[in-house]
Amino acid sequence: EKLKTASINTFHKIRTYIADLRPMSLDELGLIPALRKYLTMLNEQTGVQSNLSISGNERKLEEFLEVFVFRSVQEIITESIKRNQDTSSTLNFEIEIQFETDQISYGIQDNGKNPITNITDIEEGVGLMTIKQRAELLGGSFTLTPSGEGTQIKINVPLIISAVN
Repeated sequence: EKLKTASINTFHKIRTYIADLRPMSLDELGLIPALRKYLTMLNEQTGVQSNLSISGNERKLEEFLEVFVFRSVQEIITESIKRNQDTSSTLNFEIEIQFETDQISYGIQDNGKNPITNITDIEEGVGLMTIKQRAELLGGSFTLTPSGEGTQIKINVPLIISAVN
């Protein structure tokens, strides 16, 4: 019985890891619905609140760009939750995504009590540093701004429109 329980738990963990690497909902639903699903699940699991607003002409992006946007939003939120564990039940995120003609711009603002003042100030900054480097490799930008209570991160990446509509 113990072996069966351990096997089931291991199976669930593997499924979670795989989903974290490339969420199936991203393929099935597209970027914005997958983000909405992730934020709903996050709220159910942690109590963290979020608001996602979209502007511009939402469209399908190249697969690698959709994965980058999804994973960067996910990593920024995860980092904020870790940084604000003592107040995570009151943590709130404002996520704005703007589809422009030639780029996608998005920002994540949290109301955490422990804002990041410099990306190199935190051990967990490896994930944020990786996002910054990838955004720049794609010809975009990454800015981090402590804002009163919380942190605001903005990312801009040139838009590569997929042939798939």
